Amino acid sequence: MYVNEKDSNNSAVIGQRGEDLFVTLIKSQTTLDVIKANYTQQVKEHWDYCLSGGTYPITVDVKAMKRTNRWTGEPQDEVVWVEFRNIYGNDGWIYKNADCFAFECKEGFIVVGRKDLAKKCEKLVGFKKDEITLDKAKSKIEMYKLYTRKDRKDILTTIKKQDLLDMKHTRLMYT
Repeated sequence: MYVNEKDSNNSAVIGQRGEDLFVTLIKSQTTLDVIKANYTQQVKEHWDYCLSGGTYPITVDVKAMKRTNRWTGEPQDEVVWVEFRNIYGNDGWIYKNADCFAFECKEGFIVVGRKDLAKKCEKLVGFKKDEITLDKAKSKIEMYKLYTRKDRKDILTTIKKQDLLDMKHTRLMYT
């Protein structure tokens, strides 16, 4: 399991649990082959699994439920975090190589296309990719606003789970 050097709040364990649940659902509900990404594919290309056996292979980045507050509370599924820039100021996972994202929710997973989600999130925050800069980000978390953390170069936002459901999506439900 990959753990970022700045992971100080157990995010990697929460993420791995989400990935394990996703793989279990895919294997129980489809005939697709599930191929785990190697270290470079996970860290540099930002995808976790390649699903093959369908029309064409699809790469998926699995997003576990997150807390709304970094340090307290339980993972929830009403608010979704989106990363425009990573902690080093480079493209965040929304602009990397995954074909789609599988967002964990209490009922299973909501799967959306990466390009569609990027467009939707840019529209929701009111900025296109090249306009999303640190000087526009604030240190206060607000829905649909650009947010950055102290001493980091990341730029994030929060959107509603409903925003995913308003897009073209597929649902993998727990039975």
